[in-house]
Amino acid sequence: MGSEVVKKIIIGLSLLGIAFAQGVTSINTTIISEQLCAVVQGIKGIAVVLAVAMFVIGGILYAVGNLLTGAMKQSAHGWAQGLIIGGIVALVLVLIAQPLVNIFAQMGGLNPVSCTS
Repeated sequence: MGSEVVKKIIIGLSLLGIAFAQGVTSINTTIISEQLCAVVQGIKGIAVVLAVAMFVIGGILYAVGNLLTGAMKQSAHGWAQGLIIGGIVALVLVLIAQPLVNIFAQMGGLNPVSCTS
């Protein structure tokens, strides 16, 4: 499933790059909108899975760090904190993915994209 999403993202970005690089004025906005939706859905799918994994691993690492002593405990807690902050960033990315794609679409002269899952 993951490789299929990555392929869709690459195809979508390639179509956008080709269309804008050649200065094409009449492009099929339906195809581009579908590809942008695939990008948004791909980002959301990957980011949610990564966020949950980072929260779980960070929590386990923090708990295990309490069993350690001295510098190892401090190091484990630092890694756990980094993982949890990374999970929060991934969730924020999920929340702003759609508006961010709409901003880029409007910059490219396209209508805002509305993706429904």
